[in-house]
Amino acid sequence: MLGTYVLVFFKPIVCMNFLAPVENRELGFLEMVQVFVLVLTIYITASQFVKERKKSLLLRGFWSSVILVLGIVVLEEADYGLHYYDFLLGHEPYHSNINGSFRNIHNQGSNNQIFKMVILVAQIICFGLIPLFGFSLGEKAFNKKYAIYFWIISLVTPISSAICNSNFSVELIENLKVSQVFAETRELGYYVLLFVFISEFKGEFGRFTLKKAANNE
Repeated sequence: MLGTYVLVFFKPIVCMNFLAPVENRELGFLEMVQVFVLVLTIYITASQFVKERKKSLLLRGFWSSVILVLGIVVLEEADYGLHYYDFLLGHEPYHSNINGSFRNIHNQGSNNQIFKMVILVAQIICFGLIPLFGFSLGEKAFNKKYAIYFWIISLVTPISSAICNSNFSVELIENLKVSQVFAETRELGYYVLLFVFISEFKGEFGRFTLKKAANNE
């Protein structure tokens, strides 16, 4: 993951063309991998839902909610399929829309900034702070590596952008802003972090929920 930032510095045009093309970053390698990681996360979540669906109503509701949220994120990432629709029909990027203007929810008005702030705060709490204080879920403790990974990914993006802004031409800097290659790399890093977290703790959610339910009886 960190190698991407180094490669962009030394080979910015080549990296942008492959990872997040200026013409349409939505069909670049990074966006494709993001969707792939999210689909894998949905798969393991759905598998856990099937495994635990008979244990309790609360667990069914929890896993159903996670699947629903992840599904919406995938649809939002792909603009509900419009990226691929435009590409397959030979349209210009962002040509098609729904009901005249709609392509996704997160780019409506100030939604993008609001969603980013809410998600960032949640990530800081869940991945940036909780693992540092030795908290656990069920019988499994949070590994401090979650926090280390989170803070490296979060901080290396603005640092890399600042370095590039000090060394690249104005035209190349503008292309980097359009490509959003650093931001897309960070976003992929967050999705990978979520995938690893759910993969590791999926069994603990059930144990924790059932234990709480038993204590309340």
